[in-house]
Amino acid sequence: MALHSYRSREHIFAELEAHRRWLAGAEDAMPADFSNVSLFGLDLSGRDLRKCQLSGAGLQGIRLTGANLEGADLTGADLTAATLDEASLRKAKLVDANLSGASFRGSDLNGADLRGAHGTVSMSSPGFEGAMLRLTNLSGADLSGANLDQADLTGAMLVGTVLRNASLAGANMRNTDLTDADLGAANLREALLNGANLSNAHLNGANLQRARLVGVTLTEGVLDGADTEGANFAPPLDGFDIELHRQLFDHDRWVSSQGQRGERAELDGADLTDADLRGFNLSGASLRAANLRGALLNGALLVLTDLAGADLSQASLVRANLSGANLRGAKLHSADLSGAKLGPAPLIGADGRPTGRSRATVLEGADLTEAVLDDEQKSVLPDFGIDLAAKS
Repeated sequence: MALHSYRSREHIFAELEAHRRWLAGAEDAMPADFSNVSLFGLDLSGRDLRKCQLSGAGLQGIRLTGANLEGADLTGADLTAATLDEASLRKAKLVDANLSGASFRGSDLNGADLRGAHGTVSMSSPGFEGAMLRLTNLSGADLSGANLDQADLTGAMLVGTVLRNASLAGANMRNTDLTDADLGAANLREALLNGANLSNAHLNGANLQRARLVGVTLTEGVLDGADTEGANFAPPLDGFDIELHRQLFDHDRWVSSQGQRGERAELDGADLTDADLRGFNLSGASLRAANLRGALLNGALLVLTDLAGADLSQASLVRANLSGANLRGAKLHSADLSGAKLGPAPLIGADGRPTGRSRATVLEGADLTEAVLDDEQKSVLPDFGIDLAAKS
């Protein structure tokens, strides 16, 4: 058990005030350092604790509801029975933290580092119901019995994570790395696992009823003993009708031959729900009002593609090239656009030569609510007339 130093309540709150002034830019103020300090049972709800040093701190029973802990260091902190509901912990460090009985319901932990975080069997399990855990590193963490219902774990690292008896019902786990993870007896009912890596994962007794597992990476026997009733594995293209299959491959020939062979795909209104189209070349295709909900388009070429009014909700477009694409009025709610290109595309003339002109990506009227965007994309969205702050 870690030894914690004790400070008077007056001293603690004086340091918190100095931290507030430091965040505001006061030159004579210093950031708070509560390393190995006991803050047992304090109510710091709503406090601005960005970049606060809390490594090894005793935070048992602390109330941090709605607090801002972005970039804070909680390495090895004891958060037993702590309440962090609706708190912001973006890019916070919780490596080896004790989360026994802690509540993170509705919190934002996007980009946080929880490697080796753990609970104890004697305490109730941590609660992350509805929490934002996108791109979070939970590798090696022990979250046995944790409640992660409806949590967003898009792109999270869960290598070797222990999630035995955990509840992940309805969780968004697209593109997560669950290599060697222990999901024995876990509840993954209706979870979205498209594009996830389940190599050597343990799923004995897991409930995967009605889960979506399109394009997952599996090793032989991984799903033995799991309940997959009603689960959607949708093998790449095999489930689509012959005509649609033909159009997609004819379009690839049309693009690669600069229109000399094949035929441009006209797929307006097509139903491509949960389709695995990773790496496909759909540049210049017409997919107006197409249903691409939950589709896997990682690394796809969508240069100058017409996606006006298309439904790309929960679709994965990681590192896709959307240069010059028309996304006017498209639904991109909860889509993963990490690393996707949104810049202009050069226009090619009928003779196959560059015209010297270009066409910008069109995002007018697009719904990007809760979409996964990297910092570079967020910085250029105002150029497309999109104000994320106004949407939040």
